[in-house]
Amino acid sequence: MSNDKELGRRSFLNRMAAAAGAAQISPKVLAALPTAALAAGEARAAETARAEWKGEKGFTPKLADYASKLRFEDIPAPVRQRIKDCIADTVAVIVYGGQLPWSKMIIAHAQRTGPGGKSQILGTGAKGVHPPSAALAHGAMTHAFELDNLTNPDSGSHPGASAFSAGLAMAQDRGLGGRDLIVGMTAGAEVMIRIGRAAKGTLEPRGFHAPGTTGPFGGAVTVGRMLNFDTEKMTNALGIAGSLSSGLLEFAHSNTGAMVKKLHLGRAAESGVLAASLASEGFTGPDTVLEGEAGYLHDFCTDWDTAELTKDLGRDYASMSIMIKRYACHITAHRPVEAMLDLKNEYKFAADDVDSIAILGNQRMVTTNNIPAPPDVLLAQYSIPFSVALA
Repeated sequence: MSNDKELGRRSFLNRMAAAAGAAQISPKVLAALPTAALAAGEARAAETARAEWKGEKGFTPKLADYASKLRFEDIPAPVRQRIKDCIADTVAVIVYGGQLPWSKMIIAHAQRTGPGGKSQILGTGAKGVHPPSAALAHGAMTHAFELDNLTNPDSGSHPGASAFSAGLAMAQDRGLGGRDLIVGMTAGAEVMIRIGRAAKGTLEPRGFHAPGTTGPFGGAVTVGRMLNFDTEKMTNALGIAGSLSSGLLEFAHSNTGAMVKKLHLGRAAESGVLAASLASEGFTGPDTVLEGEAGYLHDFCTDWDTAELTKDLGRDYASMSIMIKRYACHITAHRPVEAMLDLKNEYKFAADDVDSIAILGNQRMVTTNNIPAPPDVLLAQYSIPFSVALA
């Protein structure tokens, strides 16, 4: 809002207060009004959505039924290849990411708290740990240097970090093979990406880190399919995963503590293993976890489309949207970085020739990823201005 509009509003409010015989409104109160109005508006929108809820049911069990019945032979060859590419890419970024200080902290924690299992943490050469600990380490290692695969169009999903990390941990523990992993990851990606699409990109404007919320579903379905869950158990795995969805973006707004961003994907993979493991023992979760009145879409999102959850399920493979990243920076910086490199190649200019750079982008780019002076490499990779300047 412009200063003119702000002054106009303040003047109007003070005049109204004077006319009513009240004292002038405190500047602190006035300054808080836009934020308070925005919060009130969001609250009203959420209440309106709840009021309009028509008792939608059946989306979660339908996804669970599809995932539990998916077979290797059902998956088209191009989809299987895309999953294989995702696996190869993820292994590479795990091995590289494991060398970074924040990854080493999580690896040490996983080895300390989960010893005695059969799951190996790649690149460490250490003794095995239990599946949740391996998944935690691999998920964080995958996301350690902003190189892990995601989807295009964006769905707020990171299939490698969440689905592969969870699936590999269980495959090692149970002695399962590559086909089992491919089927599990395909099922996990199909469900997770659709959940992300249904959220319509509204999680991150509210302050949630989307992959930390979609990841537990992807991990749970991947593991559940590898353990040959029936529809009931898969529904419960999804129901449990919903209560494990988490991840806040405050690190990007405070310019501190960006290591937690890496933890979000570790916890997503770990939560997937936990949800599926509990479901395998008969533990239950709500069968409307996604579409219910107090479910994932209604509580995490300000807008959503439940139809996206099952749209063209089994016909149009969402897994084909999995994309491998080219640059070690946040995806919102990729097109600006590529544009800058193209301009440099065409016009042969150097950094000293540049006075300023203007980037046109969406709301997310000018808020969350607009970090002019990042204090460390973690936030530098999350910053569009830094990434473009570096290019």
